[in-house]
Amino acid sequence: DSDSYVVRSLNDFRRYEMTLGWFPGKDMGNQILLAHKDARFLRLWYESYKDNYDPTSWYYNAGTYPTYNILVDKPYLVHRVEKLFGNYGIKWKTYMTNFPEWRDYYTFHLLSSRLNRGLKNLSKTLKYPVVFNDVNVLKYPVAFRDMCKAV
Repeated sequence: DSDSYVVRSLNDFRRYEMTLGWFPGKDMGNQILLAHKDARFLRLWYESYKDNYDPTSWYYNAGTYPTYNILVDKPYLVHRVEKLFGNYGIKWKTYMTNFPEWRDYYTFHLLSSRLNRGLKNLSKTLKYPVVFNDVNVLKYPVAFRDMCKAV
C-alpha cells in the first residue's frame, strides 16, 4: 500500500520466494508484499481473479479469497510474518499511545484512508479527526509522531 511505513531493512526477506503479513486466523495482509517475480503464490492469486472476482466486496479478492482458497491449503508458498509487518491491531497503538516497540517492527500499515475511524480525542486540544502536518503532529504524544520524527 502507498500508506505503508518501512521501519527497517527488508533485505532479510529477499531469500524467500514470497513474504507477506499473515496473522493466524486472519486474512492475509496485502499491504506489504515481497516476492520474486515468478513466485508461485503470485501466479495463483492473479489467476484467482478470473473466475472468482467479486466487485462488491472490497477485500474479498485482495485478502479473503487468496487466504482461504490458496494459502490455507498451501501455506508453504509464502514466508509468513505474523506480527512485525504491522498489519493487525496496531492502529490504536500507533495513533493513541506512546508505543516505543514500533522500532522492533519491519513495516506498518498506517491506515491513512481509515485513520480517524474509532479514535477518541486525546485531550481538549488533541482531537481526532485530524489531518496531520509537520507542525501539528509534534503535539501528539503518540508513536506516529515519533515515526514522523524518525524520517
